[in-house]
Amino acid sequence: MRPLTLGVLTLVVGCAGSVVVSPSRDAAMSETLGDVGVPADESGNRSDATDVHGDVADATARDPRCPSPPCLRHTILRSHRNGMWLVFPDGRTLHWGGAQISRPGIHSDRFPTAGPHLSSDVLDVQGQSDHNCALLADGGRVVCWGDGGSGQLGNRTLDFSLQPVEVAGLRGVTSIAVASNSSWALRGTQVFYWGFGPGLGGTPMVSAPRASFLISGATAFANPPSSNTMGVLLLSGGAVAWGAYFRTDTGEGPFGSRLAPEPIAGIRGITSLSLSPRASCAIAEPGRTTWCWGDRYGLFDTLQEDPPRYQESPAPVLGVGELVEVAVNEFFACGVTPARGVLCWGSNDLGGIGIGSNDRGVLPPGALVALPPVREIAMGNRAVCALTMEDEVYCWGSAESSVLTVNENVPQRSPLRVYPRSAP
Repeated sequence: MRPLTLGVLTLVVGCAGSVVVSPSRDAAMSETLGDVGVPADESGNRSDATDVHGDVADATARDPRCPSPPCLRHTILRSHRNGMWLVFPDGRTLHWGGAQISRPGIHSDRFPTAGPHLSSDVLDVQGQSDHNCALLADGGRVVCWGDGGSGQLGNRTLDFSLQPVEVAGLRGVTSIAVASNSSWALRGTQVFYWGFGPGLGGTPMVSAPRASFLISGATAFANPPSSNTMGVLLLSGGAVAWGAYFRTDTGEGPFGSRLAPEPIAGIRGITSLSLSPRASCAIAEPGRTTWCWGDRYGLFDTLQEDPPRYQESPAPVLGVGELVEVAVNEFFACGVTPARGVLCWGSNDLGGIGIGSNDRGVLPPGALVALPPVREIAMGNRAVCALTMEDEVYCWGSAESSVLTVNENVPQRSPLRVYPRSAP
């Protein structure tokens, strides 16, 4: 039996996948754990964040993944719902795409535009439409920028900031995630949040880190989350998820919400995980098989006569073959092959399959997208971008997502080079 501690509850996952819920032996300490030993003021804000260091042996130590900068060995591409970030090893950033709010510095540029210059200690960047965060190797620190109206910048204010500000008192972080109006960090088995994320269990609103869940065997967030869905990968090869996502054990439908992590049943050996409220996909060993579940529209073969509306448990996707990375939104899915090609399937109404086809409706996995060898992909709300080995970025899908530099009313049905900009 394997225990999984979630705040004041412990989930024990048996070999057969059954889950037993019992009170945690730390239940009596839940209030202390929830506040990391620090009292909150009337607004829920932390009166002191220094104790967030907890029992970290050396809160100033560098992340062992980066003994010395630069920490990124190559450029990385990250999505945030309707926009994209390109982050270079020296800390430079480029941003393009739309924001959901109109505020100075929340970029809605249709072409790659310089963003904040992060340090060469940057390990990762995550974001949503209104704010973004970066993980630094120096002490496992986190910095955030953008809208802070819900406390999601974590610097004990509700202020907006054009430039990255350090999250108060938090050190030793190994993974970050960003949801709408809230930010999340993983340190060891402890999950922290700041901001306001009621659909994710992120309440009350706080403007500095607050301990949320303990997840035994946690290794990293499944990034990027959707605006209201979160997942964490486990050492065991399993994963847990919470928020608005399709549950695998009851088949409640696409918008069942859970305020605490629960195991994703029926799949082990997970190496890549992508969650959305409508459907989710994972890659699992052995065989690098792609499994999906949730709303069948767009993610499963359509040859079955009168198929059920929902796939209630993970099922292999026919015709995909081996993949090393998978990403899904609520309309289509894409994956990276071992040979660094890109394969997409699902709804092609907005050009998401990327093969130039004008066919609408659902298309099964077929031809590869015409691209140079790809390092990684980043899935937007209705479009997807790919970063090549030569640091070029190509995007396709709905131009309404604003990660494309084309007519907003015309889907981009084949890859368009966004960076470096194609000649007009």
